[in-house]
Amino acid sequence: MTLEGIRAACRRMQGAKTKRDLLQIIAGEVSKFDLHDLETIYARFERRVDSLPAGYRDRLLASVRDEILAHHRLILLSRNGSSEDWLDEPPGPLLDAPARRRRRRRTPAAST
Repeated sequence: MTLEGIRAACRRMQGAKTKRDLLQIIAGEVSKFDLHDLETIYARFERRVDSLPAGYRDRLLASVRDEILAHHRLILLSRNGSSEDWLDEPPGPLLDAPARRRRRRRTPAAST
């Protein structure tokens, strides 16, 4: 995946009108990685964290496994065409960078 490919995907995500649209865009991007790719990514990550303390490493690897399963669930949700009403709502402010900046400017600094 190239930097321009990532930027193009981000532009498509920013243009999503509903959560369902956003789900379809993200699922399309995620589906570019097949199960073999994910297994390879996980195996490499597992080797890289092998020297970490066992407790931390195990929690970290469990989290990465959860992310790989989320990949699968996301694709299934997009393919099954869920009838959930919340998917027809706008994606919300998380994708709206100008709105985030405006909120930050309005939020008073925390007092110490």
